[in-house]
Amino acid sequence: MTVTAEEALAREDEVLERHPVVLPELEEAITAGRREIDGVVARFHDGTVEHGREEEALRAVRERTLRRFATRVAAEFTSEEISTWRAIAGQVRDALAAAAAPTGVPGALRLSYALDDAPDDVPLAGALDDLLADARDVCVCGYAQTRRPPKQLCAACSDVILHAWTVEESRLLSTVPPWMAEVDARLAEALEELARLSLRPQEGLSDDLRTVRRRAGRSLGRISKAHRSEATGLDLATWTGFAELIMRSSYTEPRGDARRHHRWGLGTARLATFGLAGSPEVAARMKAIVRRGDTPKRRSWWAR
Repeated sequence: MTVTAEEALAREDEVLERHPVVLPELEEAITAGRREIDGVVARFHDGTVEHGREEEALRAVRERTLRRFATRVAAEFTSEEISTWRAIAGQVRDALAAAAAPTGVPGALRLSYALDDAPDDVPLAGALDDLLADARDVCVCGYAQTRRPPKQLCAACSDVILHAWTVEESRLLSTVPPWMAEVDARLAEALEELARLSLRPQEGLSDDLRTVRRRAGRSLGRISKAHRSEATGLDLATWTGFAELIMRSSYTEPRGDARRHHRWGLGTARLATFGLAGSPEVAARMKAIVRRGDTPKRRSWWAR
């Protein structure tokens, strides 16, 4: 099932009408994001941004703006509202919706489109081709040029495939909203644990972080088993293909998580992104905890 951008935006507006406090934040995010984009364009034209890197810089601004917005307003929505919104946004088959849907919240779709000229209906495969084309100049493993899997994916290609894996995962989960809600809830718990641990760096931290992710992965496996009947109706070939590519990644933690994708099931892709050094989602949650004044006081708070 697909949903047009116009239909998804109309549904998003219905949610936003119930939360008018979010609208000023959305307007501010649009203004700030456009200001950053104007700055990138200006630096490109005066030669400050290297030729061929403009789209890479613009994409970074869009992703950063979407993350900031989600971090600031997520608490205003219920988990059901967020899951339903992601399910709808995930059915819009264009690259801008694909960027917003996996981790966004109501308002992110309008924000994503506001940071671009117009929402064009672009198939996911086309978006992947575009991302790999953008990575050709910095790819050192050959995959972006040949599409033949190397012994090890370089960082540039790992980033592209990991993104594509999470987008495909979100699309699949969007077709089964109850499953998506359970996955989102468990990953939110894991994200909170990882952020709290990361706020108190100490010896053995990487092992503790890995333990949290693997415990969450086992939970995802149990959730997947509970939805085994729905899984039979899903075409997991593309999702599995991306997982197998990430098993060749130069990123140690996502590579390890990808090796367990058959046991853990849907949710593994997003969980793998939590293992990236400087994971944007973990960093955003750390900032949210600090703003709440809820910094952890004890090392073992999570081991209850």
